[in-house]
Amino acid sequence: MTPARPPEPARGALRHAGALFADRAFLLMWFAMLASTAGTFLLLLALSLTLFTGSGSGFQASAVFGVQWLLPLAAAPLIGWLGSRFRPRGVLAAADVAGALLSLAVGFAYGSGLLAVFVLLALRGLAEAVTKSVRVVALKRHMRPADLERAASLFNTSQYLGGAVGGLLGAALVERLTLPEIAAIDALTFVFAALCYLLLPAEIRREGTGGPPPTARVWRAARRALAGRPGLLANFHYLLLVTAIFQGFHNVARTPLPVGQLGLGAGGLMLLQVLSSTAIVAGALFVALFMQGPRGRVHPALLVAATAAAMVGAVLLREPVASLALYTVFIFGFEVAFTKVQKDVILDCPDEAIAHVSALANALQMALMMVVVFLGGGLMDHVGLAATAFAAAAAAGVWMLYVRMATAARFERAPALEAGP
Repeated sequence: MTPARPPEPARGALRHAGALFADRAFLLMWFAMLASTAGTFLLLLALSLTLFTGSGSGFQASAVFGVQWLLPLAAAPLIGWLGSRFRPRGVLAAADVAGALLSLAVGFAYGSGLLAVFVLLALRGLAEAVTKSVRVVALKRHMRPADLERAASLFNTSQYLGGAVGGLLGAALVERLTLPEIAAIDALTFVFAALCYLLLPAEIRREGTGGPPPTARVWRAARRALAGRPGLLANFHYLLLVTAIFQGFHNVARTPLPVGQLGLGAGGLMLLQVLSSTAIVAGALFVALFMQGPRGRVHPALLVAATAAAMVGAVLLREPVASLALYTVFIFGFEVAFTKVQKDVILDCPDEAIAHVSALANALQMALMMVVVFLGGGLMDHVGLAATAFAAAAAAGVWMLYVRMATAARFERAPALEAGP
């Protein structure tokens, strides 16, 4: 575990955060994620809006996101092996080239039926799963130890800005361009990202090369790293919780809330995407500036409870301004919780196990989000969005109780290994 540091004044924190963008490796990874995420949301939101307006089905609209998580769980051992065996920049570039080709195929397959589209989206999700897992390995290997904590808090801001840009473009261009044309723009963003990864400088540290083969040994390596570190295990659970419940619900609600419940049409979808992405960037910056070192030791359960309350309140309100304002608070709370526990997992995880723990985390996040998205989409079609939000909040409460019970005994047995989460 990293040693405690004295609190840093906000002005100094802002200066140090800005200095990261002078680091070539951080800047290249940041722009790669900005481009590829913008392309992803451009295609997925355009496709989701097309399906929702054509069928009125929240299940179909959310399935566009959920189907991408079908394959990564089974492929997680392979992803962990790739991250530990090969240089991250080569793996990342290859995965984004594959994403570009699959994006093109999605656009041209739309006229052939939904089955072909969903199969291609599932394969595309596998390529993105490789990127999401291996870029964490790249971050840890390319950043100086003194910069790692702040970099772990900030490196996803480009993903959130990309989501805002891509969402705006997707909602704006869906009535102006064909899906093949939108898919072609998406593919170009992935090619740009691949070039950024190929330009990464030499790694600062190269731990964990070789690694176990893509078998169950990868799972054992991840479980072994978690088992002896109760604080890491607790934060790992909270990482899964906030991603599965809150991001999963966001994928269910992001189209039906503004278009269906609030009646705002495509303009409402664009507005919600801007508000959500702004709140996500603000949440990540909040953690980077105000929750570093000892000041970051806010218990995740408090963040989860506040976020769940905002989630339920946002869908209970039917007045558009109030609903969207509280939904923005919900997304801000989700991002603060997510960024806080993710950077704690990155910091506390041993270098030799980071590839395997990252692969396991990404696989479980995607699998659990898939469950939430499909169950939530189906539940929403039958009982409405508000009841679905209550069910998600209840699931978060039960999960928090389980984390508390499952890790309490571990803390008692190993007080010297970890501080509390």
